[in-house]
Amino acid sequence: MLINKQTKENDVISFKISSGEEIIARYVREDSDSFIITKPSVLMMNQQGMGMAPYMFTVNPEKEYTIYKSAVITSAPTDEEIAKQYLAKTSGIALG
Repeated sequence: MLINKQTKENDVISFKISSGEEIIARYVREDSDSFIITKPSVLMMNQQGMGMAPYMFTVNPEKEYTIYKSAVITSAPTDEEIAKQYLAKTSGIALG
């Protein structure tokens, strides 16, 4: 399940996993069984609309993490506007 042959390191990608969560993260690489990502966030709804929270609160988001393809329902490049919001949140730099 390759995301896209043009997917490059640090591209922002989205996953829908079998638990129902939607994860947005930076792509590092993949192999036949897993995706390697960094800075994972989970999308959630709040009173102001859609928000992002750390996928795991007890780990360093700068490290690399594995998502096994067996747990992924679908994956795709993240919508450009959402990717800008994600990058602003994870890098601290506002993108226009």
